Amino acid sequence: LIPFFKNNRNFNRLHINGSGNECDGLRLLTAALLEFDSLEEFWISSIEGDGTSKLIEALARHSRMASLFLVYSSLTRKALSSLAILLSNPKSKLARLTLAYNDGVDDKGAVILADGLGNNHTLEDLDLHRTKEIGETGWKAIFKALQSSSCNLRNLNLSFNRMNAATLQSLSDALVIKTTLESLDLHCCTSTPEAGWQSLFKVLANQKCSLERLHLERNGFNDEVALCLADALQNNSSLKKLGLSGNKKINFPGWRALFDVLLKQSSALEILHLKDSGVNDETLNYLTNALGNNAKLKELNLVSNNKVTGEGWATFLAVLQKPTIALEKLDLQGNRITDDLIAKAMPSLANNNKLKELLLDFRYISIHGQLNLATLLHNMKSIMDLYESNHTLCKFCEDNSEPFVLNEILQINQNNTKNQAARIKIIKRHFDDGFVTQPFIDMDQKLLPYAISWMGRYDDEHRDKFYQFIRSRPSLFDIDFRENKKRKREN
Repeated sequence: LIPFFKNNRNFNRLHINGSGNECDGLRLLTAALLEFDSLEEFWISSIEGDGTSKLIEALARHSRMASLFLVYSSLTRKALSSLAILLSNPKSKLARLTLAYNDGVDDKGAVILADGLGNNHTLEDLDLHRTKEIGETGWKAIFKALQSSSCNLRNLNLSFNRMNAATLQSLSDALVIKTTLESLDLHCCTSTPEAGWQSLFKVLANQKCSLERLHLERNGFNDEVALCLADALQNNSSLKKLGLSGNKKINFPGWRALFDVLLKQSSALEILHLKDSGVNDETLNYLTNALGNNAKLKELNLVSNNKVTGEGWATFLAVLQKPTIALEKLDLQGNRITDDLIAKAMPSLANNNKLKELLLDFRYISIHGQLNLATLLHNMKSIMDLYESNHTLCKFCEDNSEPFVLNEILQINQNNTKNQAARIKIIKRHFDDGFVTQPFIDMDQKLLPYAISWMGRYDDEHRDKFYQFIRSRPSLFDIDFRENKKRKREN
């Protein structure tokens, strides 16, 4: 491949998966990387040994390198020194660095890496999840580097790591100083004690805190930790996304305090993830009341909360008809949302014009429930019923694997504005084979010209049919051409 690399100046992305411990392969790859300098993204996994430092040195000559992924590897300290040099280079354009699943990064390695981070001004995304060999000393060095005036980090992933109270305190100190950080991922940091979380949450109440996205999934939080988090969020106006999925030890008192945050006018929360969180009817009812008085939350994930009964879901779905509800995505997969619940939710969903994605588990929905959903989107009783159908919902499955009966209708909603979708549905239902008078028999005669004009915007073919229809039925219209000409002259 060396001739290919050497002669192709447009080559900019290289992904190598599962290279293993082939020393000769790594050496030849390094030699190939020295033959050109156009790489912008490099991804490699499962490398170790002394050859890793030379590989990174070869990558350093690629001046346009923006994304570097060195995952599932065991980087030596020499390799980390080479990486620190690359980061410290003032000409570096590296914006994303991923060192996930790296067993070779221990405390001493983290200190070496921190030297490079403190001197870098381009890096925006740093992923260190599952670097479990880093201890308190290493983390403190990294968090101190984040406080550097030259550091402009925006996204930091520290999930699946071991962090004690002192480590979290050091991170908290950095967050107060480093106002560029927008996203912090700390999910599955289960060894962190309560005192550590409390120090972190205090930062959220600090006006200098700029965090917009915080992932705290599967950390085993209890009510005390939840109350501490809720107290901090009462005074926070920057956080837009909060992930609390999998924290099953939180009971009603903790959830109640957290949901009270949604009632705060100053709250900026737009996305809330509560997947598999042990939510029951009592908790869901309180969330329902909070949602009814919230106009900012746009996405809610309630996947796999199996303690909620049908009665609980029915009460929850009824709140969707409130005009203040801002939800655009509601994920209810993994829950028993059955045909009966779909039927009860029809009025609420019919009156909701903001919800775009309602993700359901179709294992619990038969063809009867599917037809109800189809009617919701495409009520064929009359033109007005079709016009007043839901033209906003465009997805029921994450992977667009909805039942066949829903596919075409959802595509119309997805690819058109609300008005366009309504027009297309009406024409496809009533006028696809030509313009007929039957749908207009009961329509107010004053509205009829406007209705025809509105539908006539569909396309040239149908517009011609509407025109011919109007010409053939002048009795439907009371038009005084002489009066119109008189008004024109007067104007």
